[in-house]
Amino acid sequence: MKLIPTPIAAISLGLAFSMGAAGCASADHHSSASSSKSEEVVESETQSIVDVLKRYETYANAGDYESLGGLYTADGVLFPDRFDVFLGAEDITGFYQFAFSALTLDIDFNIDPANITVAGDVAYATTDSAGTRYIKEADLTVPEVNRELWVFEKVDGEWKIARYCFNKSE
Repeated sequence: MKLIPTPIAAISLGLAFSMGAAGCASADHHSSASSSKSEEVVESETQSIVDVLKRYETYANAGDYESLGGLYTADGVLFPDRFDVFLGAEDITGFYQFAFSALTLDIDFNIDPANITVAGDVAYATTDSAGTRYIKEADLTVPEVNRELWVFEKVDGEWKIARYCFNKSE
């Protein structure tokens, strides 16, 4: 696997090691009005990320690989379970196109806003998902149960997936 020396990679690593450090900053350095406004901003940003995750779920269930690819940053990275790493929105879109030529998904994401952390223009979230995967060639439906780690970057005012990793939880 090639390491990608981008600011988002460095920030992602920093977030991973400081999960909650941003939340540990003492609120007594700010006025209650400033704190309230800050909480409203975080809630709004968190909801925007929930919306991206819901769109991901909708597109995945529809087999809409082009829309899925459009949710990623240009230099996004996808770490799918049991596959190589895909670098960049074009390769990621190609992976989804290949996947949906072989299978159909019917999954639901468990999205808990408490599992989303926003730090400026970067955020991360953990989710889990469950449902079924229909394997076309085998005419077989099997359980699809995963856990996911997402890193988001705000690009031109819009939250995009910068890094996405999932693996089987069963």
